[in-house]
Amino acid sequence: MIKKLLILAAATATAAMPLRATAQWRAELGPAFCYASVSENKQSGERVVHESGALPGIAAALSHRADRLETFGAARAFRGALDYDGQLQNGIGHQTKTDTRLAQAQLGLRYHYRENTRLIAALEYDDWERNIRGDDVALGLREHTRSRRLLLGAERAWQMAAAGTLIVGATLIKAEPERLDVHFSGLFDDASMRTRAATGYAAELAFRPAAYPKLLLSAKAEYMKVPRSGAVLVRRNGNPAGDITQPEHVRQSISFFLRYVFAD
Repeated sequence: MIKKLLILAAATATAAMPLRATAQWRAELGPAFCYASVSENKQSGERVVHESGALPGIAAALSHRADRLETFGAARAFRGALDYDGQLQNGIGHQTKTDTRLAQAQLGLRYHYRENTRLIAALEYDDWERNIRGDDVALGLREHTRSRRLLLGAERAWQMAAAGTLIVGATLIKAEPERLDVHFSGLFDDASMRTRAATGYAAELAFRPAAYPKLLLSAKAEYMKVPRSGAVLVRRNGNPAGDITQPEHVRQSISFFLRYVFAD
């Protein structure tokens, strides 16, 4: 898992560093908070599942810069319970909780095109677990989704006189088809499937106060819509029992970070 978590730091590890000729290491660590939302939709566009809620977490980053080129790696992880609002097979509404774990990692390059402008390219690994709690009405369902992504973006920094440094970033996200493993709590045999390739977007705003130069405060919004998957055969005790699909789903989040800069 540690190896996977070291595949995350491009558009999230923001830094406002002037152009320098010497090599430089930089590390960041701090708490994080994510408000996440997940929706699943029928082919007609009708929403059948909606999950939302707050996930506390932690974020870290490490980078090395030599002249204009900077390599970086970062990771962030969140865990908590989301409110689940969905439907049973008969169409009746059903509410419960979804225990959620989200971990992301990046590894990439940041090119200091100008003193205050940076171009970014990175690979990201996304690891997402959902455990929809069962109750007296419905069995639980556990899903584990993994995906690799390509991130392409840019950052721009502005010096705000004596107040500090403001950094704005935007990122295009190209995701390969997700690998989804499903556990049906014994109703069916476990199943695996691939979803579809998807495109997403992210925007980030960060501020480094002049009065506390070792602190970096940032907020990041992300959006991605993943198309409906193809049908996959499911079995019960090894015998065919129908098929399933992963509905079109939309992932949205806004995350807040407070990071301490250990080296600069």
